[in-house]
Amino acid sequence: MSIIQKMMNFLTPPTSKEVRASLDKESLQNIFRVCTVVLCVEVTFLLVFLIKNNPLTHEETQITYRVCICIAVCIAGVLSTKFLLGRKRLNHRAVFFIKTIFYVVFSVWAIYADCQHYIKGEQMLTLAAVELLMVCFLLLRPWASILLTSALFVFLYSILFTIDGAAGIQNYNYLVLAIVAMTGMIVRYNYQVGMATRMVELEANNQTLSESSRHDRLTGLRNRLALDEDVLKVVGKPLVVYMCDINYFKRINDTYGHTTGDAIIRAVSRNIKIIFPFNRCYRYGGDEFLIISELPVEENFSENVFSVKYNNNGTLLDVQVSVGFVEGTARDREGLFELIMNADMELYRVKNRTHPAKRQVRYTRCL
Repeated sequence: MSIIQKMMNFLTPPTSKEVRASLDKESLQNIFRVCTVVLCVEVTFLLVFLIKNNPLTHEETQITYRVCICIAVCIAGVLSTKFLLGRKRLNHRAVFFIKTIFYVVFSVWAIYADCQHYIKGEQMLTLAAVELLMVCFLLLRPWASILLTSALFVFLYSILFTIDGAAGIQNYNYLVLAIVAMTGMIVRYNYQVGMATRMVELEANNQTLSESSRHDRLTGLRNRLALDEDVLKVVGKPLVVYMCDINYFKRINDTYGHTTGDAIIRAVSRNIKIIFPFNRCYRYGGDEFLIISELPVEENFSENVFSVKYNNNGTLLDVQVSVGFVEGTARDREGLFELIMNADMELYRVKNRTHPAKRQVRYTRCL
């Protein structure tokens, strides 16, 4: 990567939608905290100041005005950020607007205060304090930081120049302060972009791991772990519980091999997703599938057998799937698994009717 590309990435770091949302939320939270703290400090200062200084001189009145302006800005910051944070989805442009206004208004207030100090021959520290505050808490894109900070420092210098040619300003130190403020905001923004990117990636990986642990790798259907977690979502509701089983699956495996058997399981699972598109579908084990359907639904599947066509290297296999189902309302976890057991027994009865040769086979199921 060339130096120019590195500089471009530093000044305009690429960010995803998720990262921007994370940075916007953090910026609003920081503005809310800063405004709250400054509001409390300024209100306390104003009350103490008014109690100690009564009546007010002209100079004390000017100080009171500046404090009142700061309090008004803080109240506006608290209300606007609280409003935006209360919304389900943050509007990036609205957040950028709030951040820009917050930075500009606070800085203009600091410039006004510093001009008053300059005229009296006092130290100008207000803008420096505000810039330090912005570096620590505000997250603006680098180009915006450069434009706004440059404009504000030029604006202050222009005012001081009209007063006495900015004779009381050390130009080198003034320039260094502006550069340090811009650099600090850019460095912190890039740091927060990196942190937010890693957090978004970590959350995505955790979500992927969570989803993969709850889904069967072969079919993509939900597994037993997902079933245990879904119990509370279906108890107390009228349900139709289906148990499905591939007929003669052992014979298919013995004849065509386990690779073909796995392919048939996948094909059956795809058909199950088509038949039950909006329901909870699980691979219950082996060649068995469980579907939990909530009532009412427009159409309940009521067939005891459905077929799946599978092309095995030119040989078309007509795979039959038996279905047993029951209706009921599960009051608790045990009630749901009782419905599953009843659907399993109904499946056994279906297979007994369609597979006479298996009537003598003892059937045992453990839930």
